[in-house]
Amino acid sequence: MLVGAALLALPMTGGAQILVSGNDEKVLWDDAGKTVYLPPGKDTISFIDIGDRENPKILTSIALENSIFGPPTNLAVHPSGEI
Repeated sequence: MLVGAALLALPMTGGAQILVSGNDEKVLWDDAGKTVYLPPGKDTISFIDIGDRENPKILTSIALENSIFGPPTNLAVHPSGEI
């Protein structure tokens, strides 16, 4: 579930378009709409290929823990694509 996201389109070699999404897995809502707070430790960052906007593909998701509330925010991407 993508609750909040830090979004960034990165220009890559060959015109690839990559979306970086910070996924907060600590706050969910139950079927009645009530907020459910979960313990920290399961946030992720997903890298999504949006070159074909009709068919986006999740390239990978990695665990990235650093926040108590809200999406993970501590990430750097080198121009070479290294994290």
